[in-house]
Amino acid sequence: MTSHDEDAELRTLLQERDIAAKEYNDFFSEKTTMWQLRYGPIHLRRSMNSGAVTGVFITFCGCCFLLGVVLALLESTRELGVALVVGSILAFGSFAIQIWAIQTQKEFEFGSGATAEEDRRHLRELRKNFDEVIKRIEALSPGYFDSTGKA
Repeated sequence: MTSHDEDAELRTLLQERDIAAKEYNDFFSEKTTMWQLRYGPIHLRRSMNSGAVTGVFITFCGCCFLLGVVLALLESTRELGVALVVGSILAFGSFAIQIWAIQTQKEFEFGSGATAEEDRRHLRELRKNFDEVIKRIEALSPGYFDSTGKA
């Protein structure tokens, strides 16, 4: 096999690796990070992991805190500003940690076997495909991942 053929095969295998990793991550994300809100005719659905949920609430509480500081500096809205500052601190401390705990529990349950055997079998299959592509890349170009630092 010529060097050009090996480079082309390596590029193909790297593309296969990326596809396999995306399939695995998409499936895992779909099973562990879907959130829904239904209120009458309103139906919101969003995929968020615990890090994204934490980011949303940190941003919200930070905005309330900053608005509260600004309002507290104005004479006519001082009480409202103080209330916003205190409220944002309390909201961040209680509500965000509850949401984080629920999301973390979902992630642990999925990993510990609380979901259907079919989902675990599918994840194992996706991981096996990913590992096979990695082995083929290593066979074609030994030490490839040592030089790039990623699999």
